[in-house]
Amino acid sequence: MYLNILATGSSGNCFFIENKNDIVFIDIGISFRKLSTLIDLNRFLGKNIYLFITHEHTDHITGLSTFKDKLKPLIFTGEGTADALKNKKMDVNEFFILKKDKIYNINGFKVAPFHTPHDALEPLGYKFFFDNKNITFATDLGVCPNYLIDYFNDNDLLILESNYEDTLLYNGKYHKSLKRRISSLKGHLSNKEVFNIISKINTSNIKKIYLGHISEDNNDYNILDRYVSMSKKYFFVDISYVKQRESVLNIEL
Repeated sequence: MYLNILATGSSGNCFFIENKNDIVFIDIGISFRKLSTLIDLNRFLGKNIYLFITHEHTDHITGLSTFKDKLKPLIFTGEGTADALKNKKMDVNEFFILKKDKIYNINGFKVAPFHTPHDALEPLGYKFFFDNKNITFATDLGVCPNYLIDYFNDNDLLILESNYEDTLLYNGKYHKSLKRRISSLKGHLSNKEVFNIISKINTSNIKKIYLGHISEDNNDYNILDRYVSMSKKYFFVDISYVKQRESVLNIEL
């Protein structure tokens, strides 16, 4: 079983899990052409392909139309996201609509969608259950209510965002309205907020945490290095980050 992080950040978000005969994508925020340069598409021949969409923002759906036409995946998302995509003139008639806080059995694996506080119509994160392996994806959230900690516990892999450093955002070049949006309760998580979250998680069973959706304008990898070092020291968890325009392939579980 493998996780592939093809892209994460405002320039595009796309992940997929490969488990036996199943290929499970989370978001397709890169073009199909870029996808084909990152991965040999022959890898997907004869496989069952699924796509779970977190929300309708462009950096999560850029390649959706071509991906749907070329690979014929089964597509899952929330009703609000489907409505938003329909308003963008996309055909959503064959989408499967998921409700938060339910567990769905899908051809040999399970998924539990949960609400993520973000400025979209019905944003969702996903916790996947494959045999004895669990993986959770939670990016694009402005705050972490207590109910999310339950989803973050008991994972083999956890993908969170660490979007900005407070002082770099507040003193940076963005307009005040954009700064307010990013730091709002429906925006993105700061470095300090995500490491506070990690301090609340039961990390004893977590094999790895990956941090993504890192801003190129409002964050600094040297600062992140210090946070990562502290987390390893005090929370005893293996943690690393993924830069924008960087891919991490064939992460074995």
